Amino acid sequence: MIIDTVPIEGNVAEITTGITDKNERVKPIYYWVQDLIKYIAFKEGIAVLQTNLPQNVCNKRYGGCKGMAILLKIILIEAGFDARLVWIGTNAIAYDYATPSLRVDNPMVTAIMVDGKPIFLEGTDKFNKYGTFATRIQGKQGLIQNGSEYELVQVPQLTAALI
Repeated sequence: MIIDTVPIEGNVAEITTGITDKNERVKPIYYWVQDLIKYIAFKEGIAVLQTNLPQNVCNKRYGGCKGMAILLKIILIEAGFDARLVWIGTNAIAYDYATPSLRVDNPMVTAIMVDGKPIFLEGTDKFNKYGTFATRIQGKQGLIQNGSEYELVQVPQLTAALI
């Protein structure tokens, strides 16, 4: 996959203009993807496993979860974050990673690492604020990138105190 980051680099500068605090720079990037990229789900056939190039998602302003997650990851890396892709199963799937299967996970999301722990960012969900995520992935296992390896992580269960 050849990724053209030129249109993405311009967006990073535009989105984060005037924000000097690194931790505050993630929010407008996350909200930009949520607000300006239309989520179009591909649920059947080979399209489930294929992704659109992030520069196409950025230019066309629509994509599936994988294209949106990759775009968000690239923008966050460009802004100086340790951003990673995460495969997660939702509560609609009865299996976890103890069962080797292509049906273990369905959405792909992005995570940034803060103090060695992932903060999950789900660009497809238009109403999640930074630091929260949909109930469908809470408590589920995720497979998160770690260089050329992957780690199994548990998505936290949010409580009212955390929201």
